[in-house]
Amino acid sequence: MTPTFIGSWVIEPPSLCDELITYFEAHIAEQQIGTTGGRRDQYAKDRVDICITPNELNLPSMELFKTYINSLYICYKDYLVQWLFLEGIGEKLEMGAFNFGRYQKGQHFQKIHTERAILDSLHRVLVWMTYLNDVDEGGETYFSHYDINVQPKKDLTII
Repeated sequence: MTPTFIGSWVIEPPSLCDELITYFEAHIAEQQIGTTGGRRDQYAKDRVDICITPNELNLPSMELFKTYINSLYICYKDYLVQWLFLEGIGEKLEMGAFNFGRYQKGQHFQKIHTERAILDSLHRVLVWMTYLNDVDEGGETYFSHYDINVQPKKDLTII
């Protein structure tokens, strides 16, 4: 068997995804279209994002994201239990800026994607994704190295 290193969890509390969607819809001025690798490329990434930096998590208006990160941390701790070889480096990891985005029907990330594609991102060890809603048809996340498709389900978090 070949390990995929992809773990999955249901993020808590159940209302968190709805609250994140409400935040996204209320903050139109912060949304950016098709930004990837520090530049706009809507062909590669046809999605709208809000970028959140770790420093912003300390602002009173970002309490929702602190709740999300705390829930994500529970998933991360379980991930470390599953993959013991990460235990030693897990204490030294830092979270960078992350994108909080939305795909509309027909939008997509067109190119094969990696979190370590440029010099500025070679330090990355883990990446996560939380689906905020169900997608019944299409919309899968494809992991090309493992030939695995993940169907978006509300509250599903993968690392």
